[in-house]
Amino acid sequence: MQDESFSVLLELAPTRAHATPLPGVDSDFDPVPLARGLRRDAGAGDSGPTIVVRADIRRADLARLRAHRDVVAVWSDPRIAAVHIDSAAAIDCTPQVPTGDATDVARALGADRVWQASGYRGDHAVIGIVDGGIDGTRFPVIGGWSPDPASPPGSARVAWDAHGNMCAFDASIACPRARFLDYSIGKTAPGAGIGGLLSSALQAFHRALVQHAADGTPQVLSNSWGLYQEAWDPFPPGDPSNYTRNPDHAFTRKLIELLDAGLLVAFAAGNCGGACADPRCGADQGPGRGIWGAGGHARAICVGAVNLRREWIGYSSEGPASLSPEKPDFCSYSHFAGFFASDNGTSAACPVVAGVLGLLAGARAGVDQDRARAVLRATAQRAPAATAWDPRFGAGIVDAHAAWSALAA
Repeated sequence: MQDESFSVLLELAPTRAHATPLPGVDSDFDPVPLARGLRRDAGAGDSGPTIVVRADIRRADLARLRAHRDVVAVWSDPRIAAVHIDSAAAIDCTPQVPTGDATDVARALGADRVWQASGYRGDHAVIGIVDGGIDGTRFPVIGGWSPDPASPPGSARVAWDAHGNMCAFDASIACPRARFLDYSIGKTAPGAGIGGLLSSALQAFHRALVQHAADGTPQVLSNSWGLYQEAWDPFPPGDPSNYTRNPDHAFTRKLIELLDAGLLVAFAAGNCGGACADPRCGADQGPGRGIWGAGGHARAICVGAVNLRREWIGYSSEGPASLSPEKPDFCSYSHFAGFFASDNGTSAACPVVAGVLGLLAGARAGVDQDRARAVLRATAQRAPAATAWDPRFGAGIVDAHAAWSALAA
């Protein structure tokens, strides 16, 4: 409807950021800088630094806003959600039945062999969990960001049904001495309305980038959230503001800034695999219908899910992604007894890989995103009857010890 307001991201030239009041701009949203903007005339390319703010607008105002002299671009700000599985979903298709526990996961990864060979168990690792919040009384939280001032990082009040606690637990499997930065994007600040939107993840990514520039932490960001349906993006494919299929979106460009700065970033593939997709996926199920936006960028580490029997989990989203053909990159473990009776979804598989990345970054110097992704793909255990990339398994099943050994060589 033309009169219905919705959230967008406005990209502005720095000199124009406060030049003229723009309708609907959220004064509680701290502007996020981007290193390289887009040429307004061509719609792509480098125009120097820009600033991104959040605004609530009406459809009827969109054309006028795009034409405004202070606006470089208008970008989608879709709602996002944790990619966990509800117990009512039919899944392996059994998300509530664990196939082992956290000790079994560490052994399957070969993390225990890395600890023994290197003596390193994540002592200096700091992992950022971009999620619904981590309870600092249960996990070593040393900072982060929250959109709700009344519920700061490490607060016992968490969103998304303690999903962030599960992610912190699962990242600790391979990296048991890691500490955490809590980026609580699932929380909603009273009156601000910015929880559970892509704009919150954009804020969290920028905070992580600033922190990393200051002291080298976090080394890793874990992202177990996404869009269950392409229709969650209020701008369809082909629209210049679209997120799901547009590599020039402000959030995706912020991801590239993080990778270029040396952070390691992993995303859950999603839970829309064709065998037994989460009901929230709607019609977006099966190959090519579940990995949207930045998580499927060529340089992102995109993680699917298997159980400890090395069986593909039937809801794990299948490639290709909307931005890259060979996604997921590989699979990691889910359906094991961990923080919950059964940690499930690609939500569990992703932080398991984040822990592996923390282990590799601490035990092997000079590991950047592109090198880590390439080595983990090259050393992944091939799925049965698979010799190359597979739309369900990716390059195979993650092998922390093999990757650690390959980096040494």
